[in-house]
Amino acid sequence: MEEMDKIVTEVARKAVKEYLKNLMENERNAYLMENGGLKNGYYSRTIKTRMGEIPDLSVPRDRGGKFSTAVFSPYDR
Repeated sequence: MEEMDKIVTEVARKAVKEYLKNLMENERNAYLMENGGLKNGYYSRTIKTRMGEIPDLSVPRDRGGKFSTAVFSPYDR
């Protein structure tokens, strides 16, 4: 049973990570359409959740450095 819990937790973490990545990507695209600018890749960070840490979350950024995701506050863990 413990092995099954680990598998379910890992699948949930991967699903949340993918969902957050898509949400932030769509948010950045909407921001750039509204305000202009260019994409500038991603930076990586770890976020803590009730399921544990989600490492290497790709957070999108813009070239001007003005985009900030509403998913979490800067420096928020």
